[in-house]
Amino acid sequence: MSVGSLFLHPSDAGLQVGLDRLTSYLQRTGFAGEPIAGLQDATNIGDRFLQLVTFMGCSPHIEVEPRWPGDEDFCHIRLHQFE
Repeated sequence: MSVGSLFLHPSDAGLQVGLDRLTSYLQRTGFAGEPIAGLQDATNIGDRFLQLVTFMGCSPHIEVEPRWPGDEDFCHIRLHQFE
């Protein structure tokens, strides 16, 4: 199975927003969910994620939970701090 990624970044390259503040905002909007135990810097998708992001294709199937312990091949969010 191929793994895809979607990278979002601010249009202002100089914008400095802490990861905690960004995570809190994404959780309040329903884009991001709760942190995932055992998966560093990752959260589950939020309850509004699938309304805010459109997946194109012929009937895409989106795994939203891990299928077994240690599975990372499911839809989740990871935030990275770039400097």
